[in-house]
Amino acid sequence: MVIIVRSGSDTTTVENIIHRVSELGFTPHPIYGVEKTVIAVIGEKTQEKIAVLESMPGVERIVPILQPFKLAGKEVKVEPTLVEVRAGVVIGGNEVVVMAGPCALESREQFLRIGRYVRAAGAKVLRGGVFKPRTSPHDFQGLREEGH
Repeated sequence: MVIIVRSGSDTTTVENIIHRVSELGFTPHPIYGVEKTVIAVIGEKTQEKIAVLESMPGVERIVPILQPFKLAGKEVKVEPTLVEVRAGVVIGGNEVVVMAGPCALESREQFLRIGRYVRAAGAKVLRGGVFKPRTSPHDFQGLREEGH
């Protein structure tokens, strides 16, 4: 569920709500927005606990969240999540960021060669796996002489 805090509520009111959420056995995730403060609440809910929270000063309303991805959903945080991978490369913004690379790294030279191709093709992020899963973990026969 998400607790929508009444506009104009002071810091003490918000802290009191967060404290009460914790006391009731929930995990609070406050999100301070430009226009509203909301508190995402994770945990087992009962009607009694919800009623306690609804009656608190500063609580505008409580909104249930039905999706399993509560903290990533737009009900909790309207603004998009931006992840800065490195200077000038932000995932989640308006620019499409292409990430490319091999499924499994076999050598430093291979990774650097693929990295040059990836950069020339316009990708901003080079990725590479260090373990390549197979159909069955029992299929792997080891690196033999190469592994020594």
